[in-house]
Amino acid sequence: MKASVKDVVMARGGVLLFTHPWLGPLRLHEVDVLICHIDVDPTVRAPRLNGDRDIEILLRMDLVELGPTAAQGHIDRCASLCQGVLADLDRVKMWAVEHAPAKWLHHYGADGGPPLIDRLFLEGLDVNVDLQVAILFDFGELDLLEVNLDAHRECLSVAVVP
Repeated sequence: MKASVKDVVMARGGVLLFTHPWLGPLRLHEVDVLICHIDVDPTVRAPRLNGDRDIEILLRMDLVELGPTAAQGHIDRCASLCQGVLADLDRVKMWAVEHAPAKWLHHYGADGGPPLIDRLFLEGLDVNVDLQVAILFDFGELDLLEVNLDAHRECLSVAVVP
């Protein structure tokens, strides 16, 4: 039996709150943050070295204030937005490399490795309450490259984050 979004206000960490048709099982990650993992088609992003194809998606929202019906609508909008982001991933990666911090571009662009765009490995998406998306890319170091998009999937900023 599926949990309903009504269970959100009574849930404890790690408890299944809801199963979305596209996002799959959503669990409470921390206060007002839901977490899920989706498999990504290998044509969108190559699998990890261990063969795993998943990415993490965080959905941030005021669960109690929204209430069950509005929370369901927000989750649906987040899912649609994430689907669009994955469809636009090549464009976002291109923009990220074109607008990345100069120090990062100089350091990694001069090392003679594969093109920078090919080194950006999608780790996850983080959707905030205003439907802005932070896309996190691993590039082979400890830090991540974060690209921020607005609710219409327009790129806003890019930064190296720990």
